[in-house]
Amino acid sequence: MAQPLPASSKAQNFQRIQGKVTSLVDSNNNKILTYTPTSQHATSQTAKNIKYDYVVLATGATYTAPISPTPQELTLEYRLKGWQAAHQCLEKAKTVIVLGGGAVGVELAAEIVDHYPDKQVTLLDGQWSLVPIFPKYVGDYALRWLEQRGVQVKLGQSLQSWTNTSCTLQDGTVLQADMVYVCFGSKPNSDIAQHQPLCALTNQQTVVVDDTLQVQGVNHTCALSSIFACGDVASPPTHDEKQAFQAEIQGKVAARNVLKLLSNKNNNSNKGELYRYPEDIAGSSKMPLVFVLSLGRYDGVLGFNTLLVPGSMAAIAKWLLEYTKVLHMKGMLLGQLIWKLGDAVVLFLSRTLVLPASGSSSGGFEQQERLKVA
Repeated sequence: MAQPLPASSKAQNFQRIQGKVTSLVDSNNNKILTYTPTSQHATSQTAKNIKYDYVVLATGATYTAPISPTPQELTLEYRLKGWQAAHQCLEKAKTVIVLGGGAVGVELAAEIVDHYPDKQVTLLDGQWSLVPIFPKYVGDYALRWLEQRGVQVKLGQSLQSWTNTSCTLQDGTVLQADMVYVCFGSKPNSDIAQHQPLCALTNQQTVVVDDTLQVQGVNHTCALSSIFACGDVASPPTHDEKQAFQAEIQGKVAARNVLKLLSNKNNNSNKGELYRYPEDIAGSSKMPLVFVLSLGRYDGVLGFNTLLVPGSMAAIAKWLLEYTKVLHMKGMLLGQLIWKLGDAVVLFLSRTLVLPASGSSSGGFEQQERLKVA
C-alpha cells in the first residue's frame, strides 16, 4: 500500500514538508508550529516555524520495526531497503515467534506459514482468544486455520521480557527462536501533544477529542478549537476500535469542520454548527465495524458488524479494497466513485439492516493490545 507522496501541487494548493514537529504553540501560546526539517541523509538541527489557523493531528500509531518503519526509513526507497533486509532475515530463520494475537500478529503468522510452510511458527498472546476486538467466530476461525498449518498457538501467556531471538514467560519459561516479531503495544504518535500542557491524554497516550474532533484541554471541559485530531492518535467519545474505516470518517469530519471554521471569523459562535462524529456523517451514534482479516493469500474473514464471510471471498475482497483504495488516494475517478458509493452503502446498511452488535466496543485497539502484556 506504500506510495510516494507528491511534494506540492499548485492546482490543489498544498505543500508537503518533511520534518519532525516539536511544538504546536510558542511560549505565548500563539498559533505557531515549530518543526525540524528531515531528509533521507540527515536531520537538520535548524528549527523552523509555520503560522497556522488550524492544525489536524493525523499522526497515527507505531509498531515495533519491521512492522512499522524505523526512524531512519524516511522515504519509500529506504523503507524498501528495510523490507528487503527483514525478508532476508526471515528466509534464513527456521523458527519464528510472533508476539501478539491481534490482527497484526495473526496476519503476520499466517503470511509466514503460507509462504514458508516448512518454518516452525509459534504465536503467543496474553488473552484467551485471538483478535478479541472482532466477533468470537473470527478468532476461532483464525485459530483453526493456523493450527491446521502447524502453528503453535499459545494463549493466556503473559510475558516477562523478550529479545530478538527469545521471550520469557511470566512463569520463567524461556522460548528460543531465530526471529521474534513484536506485534502488540502499538504506540500512538502523540509526542507532540504530550509536550503541550493544555492537551488532555488518555492512559494509553491517545489525544482526547470531543465529538467535533477538537482536542480537549486538561480540564476536559474546554476544547482547543484550533487543533483537531483523528485516526489512531485520537480518542473520540465513542471509543472506536482503531480501524481504517473509522479513521477515514474521522478525517472527513475534521476536514469539514476546519472548512466551516475558516468560513466564519468568530469560531466560538460557529461551534454549534460543526459536524459531530459520527452522527452527522454516519447517521448513527455508533460506527460500523468493517474489516478483512487476511489468512495467507487465499483465505480470511470479511466482517461487517455481525455479518461474517469466511473463505476465499474474503481474500478477493481484501485485494479489491486495497487496489481501489490506492486509486482513491491517487485521485483517480474510478477509485473515488467506488469509495464514495461504498462508504454511503456501508453506513446506510449499518443503521438499517446489518446493525452493530451491542456492547462490541472494546475501548480501542491499543487498549486491547496493551492489556496482553500487563
